[in-house]
Amino acid sequence: MLEDIKLNIQECKNIDLSNLNVDWDKFNLACVNYYNKWCHLTRNVNLKTFSNVQPIEHQVKNSYEGYFYGRSNDVFFNLKEFYGRELVDEEFMLPERSYNWYNSELKDEFLIIPEVISQVESATNLTFGHVKLRYVGPRHVEKIHIDHGDYRYHIPIVTNDNAFFVSNNQLFHMNSSKKLYKLSTTTPHTIVNAAGSQGRLHLIATDKNLEYTFTNEKLKQIIQEYIESAEKKLKNISVADYELNKNFYKEIKIVIKSLKKLNKL
Repeated sequence: MLEDIKLNIQECKNIDLSNLNVDWDKFNLACVNYYNKWCHLTRNVNLKTFSNVQPIEHQVKNSYEGYFYGRSNDVFFNLKEFYGRELVDEEFMLPERSYNWYNSELKDEFLIIPEVISQVESATNLTFGHVKLRYVGPRHVEKIHIDHGDYRYHIPIVTNDNAFFVSNNQLFHMNSSKKLYKLSTTTPHTIVNAAGSQGRLHLIATDKNLEYTFTNEKLKQIIQEYIESAEKKLKNISVADYELNKNFYKEIKIVIKSLKKLNKL
């Protein structure tokens, strides 16, 4: 009976890593232990840093990292993200070539993590820039978005049959920790973890030779577009919708006003 409700999902494009001399169970456990050690600070735990002289707390969590949320279908969410971080005041995007060091703690009890990543780079002829551990909890769906940069590379550390990607109107599985999955991020995509109780953890990396930088000027342009789109949506909200989400929409109006002031719009 259970087989009758399984989704027929194809596997994402990948490179087989099973021929590497790697103890995958030991590697996966090290990644989980490292994530568990620092997840109280951030949901996304960095494995590489742009400055290894920073305190380890800053190495694992840098607010202005090489990943950017990108364009999303959820205009209101993005406005709140911009406002909450006040990104307009700082050049926050670092090029991938800036991520030259593994977090200092990885040199000790977690040495297997950079060692395995180095083997993966050699086997695939890739050089990774920003590398992080990304957790997605059970019964969680990310907003649909487009990232900057062409691709992200994934190694599943812990996953389940009910975790999948939606990308370019298709569903994809990434279900083997012995494969490097290549996900295009230039089309709208999201991650769905439909498991009832199991979290999902991936190692995610960018190509150091590709450009992922993002400037304040580009950011201001996107914020202006989001404001215009949000104001248009607010005008078309039904009376019932407004009554149900009244406090949220009031908050959004405050955010729009503040962002206009920050961006001098």
